[in-house]
Amino acid sequence: MSKSLLALGGLVLAASGFLLGHYSASLRAAAGPDGNAASGDSIADVLADPEPFRRAQRLAALLPTLGPEAVPEVRKSFESSPGFHEGPAALELLVRFWASHEPEAAALWAFSSAPPGCSIAAIEPAVERWASVDPKAAAQYIRTPGVYRASIEIAEVALVRGWFQSGVPGLEDYIRDLGLSLERQRALAALARETIRRDGIEAGGRWVEGLPDEDEVFKTEAFTQFAAELAKTDPTAAVAWCEVHCSGPYGASVRTQIATHWAARDGLATMRWLSTSPAGKDRDAAVETAFFAWRHNDAQGLSDWLEGMDAEKIEPWFRPAAARYALMLSRTDPAAALEWADRVEDEQERELALITIARRWRKQDQAAAEAWLEKSTLSEEARERARNETPRTTPEPRSGAKAPRAKVPRAARP
Repeated sequence: MSKSLLALGGLVLAASGFLLGHYSASLRAAAGPDGNAASGDSIADVLADPEPFRRAQRLAALLPTLGPEAVPEVRKSFESSPGFHEGPAALELLVRFWASHEPEAAALWAFSSAPPGCSIAAIEPAVERWASVDPKAAAQYIRTPGVYRASIEIAEVALVRGWFQSGVPGLEDYIRDLGLSLERQRALAALARETIRRDGIEAGGRWVEGLPDEDEVFKTEAFTQFAAELAKTDPTAAVAWCEVHCSGPYGASVRTQIATHWAARDGLATMRWLSTSPAGKDRDAAVETAFFAWRHNDAQGLSDWLEGMDAEKIEPWFRPAAARYALMLSRTDPAAALEWADRVEDEQERELALITIARRWRKQDQAAAEAWLEKSTLSEEARERARNETPRTTPEPRSGAKAPRAKVPRAARP
């Protein structure tokens, strides 16, 4: 799912929670003395309210008091305003009400007619409700060829949530049958999240551990996604899970997933944990992705932690991040960046880091960069690449939900 869609989804959810929780005074002014919608209010009356906070609150108060007889008025509100300019919060509430009475019809409308920019607000509540009453029909529809790809991505997680709520058997088999794909990664993450939320961490762990060993790939993916979701909700529990499973047959990417998601919230705590983790490729990958996640979410915090760190006294566990730190320094202190790049153990990665640093340095101080190039151990070909303006920087480490790299074929990136 794209960042723009995620951002919009977060905005809708945040707006709904904020409006429903913090504007009770405005709501009481628009409602009757019992806190419900004012007597005689219609959906059209509420939607005509020009103040968006009050409009959403009035709608949230009114809709639960209505029955299926109000569905035609909801449909009419969409038909009379195809662009639905009343905002995604109001749209989500109306679609959720409609889906509570006519889930399939609401979902089909959401897929085909949701206003531009409001797909999440319309599709998620409709598909979740549809799946909660007829998950197999909902699943069949969203897997139908021709359905807009972006809409399917929005619907996948809602489908899992609704199916999980329904208690209808077959969800796990459905996810397994998606094959090695990003769709399966998203679905497994959603299933892990819902299991933790409803049944708790211990029950979630038992679910993952109890998956059949015959499908090693699927079970490894489930371990990875469970670890990622656990790291988002309870890093301490995630570390405990890693201590039990990271060295086991299904723990190939568990440490990396925990480090990636924990570092996005608390980079310092993540690095402290990794500094005491067992040495090996597993820890190396985790350190690299944790560095990237920390920099992406709290660059200043990372810089403060790294300030004064000596390249010559770098601790072995941090070496995998040396290239990342060198590139980070290259924009402000190329000379220091070169010292860090010299500590990169992989020869090809070290050369590429040095080339990138030299290229950036030339833009800041061409004479100084050229002087270093002439004395450097780089080959003549590498020096010419450093003088070439075409960017060829060291790729950033991969992070986020993906198929484990060990024992599992690599899935496409989201």
